[in-house]
Formats: sequence, structure tokens, C-alpha cells
Amino acid sequence: MERVLSHAAVAEANVVPVGDPQQLQSIEAGTAFRSLHDRCGGARIDEVRRQREDWQREATRDLATGRIGAAIEADDRNAWCMP
Repeated sequence: MERVLSHAAVAEANVVPVGDPQQLQSIEAGTAFRSLHDRCGGARIDEVRRQREDWQREATRDLATGRIGAAIEADDRNAWCMP
């Protein structure tokens, strides 16, 4: 990450890291994104856009916040009526 940021500084370019600091760490070395987020903070995306149905968006929020059981229950209740 230091090399990328150094090259960007020389080129007077902006670097915009995008990711999820709660995502499980990779097996390979490096936790650059989480480290940057911890030091500098970050923006939040609160709107779920990928899922089309309200119940799917809510289940996605449940998964993201550790409410796995609620997400599975929503899928059990609703999966049969998916288009």
C-alpha cells in the first residue's frame, strides 16, 4: 500500500480505497484497507441496492450485522416465492 500511495503522490493522483473493514481477512499478508479505515475512518453505504425485494435487503442487513439466524429464517420464509 505504501508503494501505491507513494506513486500516487508523485503523480499527484488520488487513491480511493473501497471495501468492507468487517470482511474476513485474506489468507495472504496485508490488512491495508482495515488499517487505513481504522486510522482515517471511512464513508458508510447504508442503502442495499443489489437485492430487489425488501425481504432480501433486510436479510442482507441481517447478514452484515451478524444476525445470521434472522437472515436464514427470512430466506426460509421467502425463497419459494422468488421470481
